[in-house]
Amino acid sequence: MGCMASSQRISVLTSPSQSSWPETGVKGETIVAALVRLDDEIAKCEKAQPAARLAVVTAEMESIQQEIKTFEESTNTSAMNKEAYAKTLHQLFVNLDIYRRPMLASENEDFIANVNRKEMRRLELSWLRTRYSELQRERRTLHAQILRTRSLYSQLQQLIGNF
Repeated sequence: MGCMASSQRISVLTSPSQSSWPETGVKGETIVAALVRLDDEIAKCEKAQPAARLAVVTAEMESIQQEIKTFEESTNTSAMNKEAYAKTLHQLFVNLDIYRRPMLASENEDFIANVNRKEMRRLELSWLRTRYSELQRERRTLHAQILRTRSLYSQLQQLIGNF
């Protein structure tokens, strides 16, 4: 006296508009249900507007790339790593005894400001490179979302074509 499990779905053909669509991921899904599902998925994918955000991200990446290029052209970037450079700056100020002698610091204010500007510019370059890599990751994600939306549209066109 075997009964069918209630979790299994049966495809019932009652009218032509309710015929099942075998290519969907859900077995026994009707054409109307597939249309609704695809429409909902497309709406969810387009809600975040990935194409518009991709354009903004691409423009920002180009701007950052140009700024990095300008910085590298105008500055002699040495192979010195960040930690060694910071230690060198610290040693410079310690050796000049600037921390304990405010008069010396005020007399050499231009020199100290110049060193600080260079360090700040180097930190800015580091931040720009970090931001550029973050934007690359976001761009890949947005591109994948756009490909997913295109795939959903092609499935919808296929479904409409089969109807």
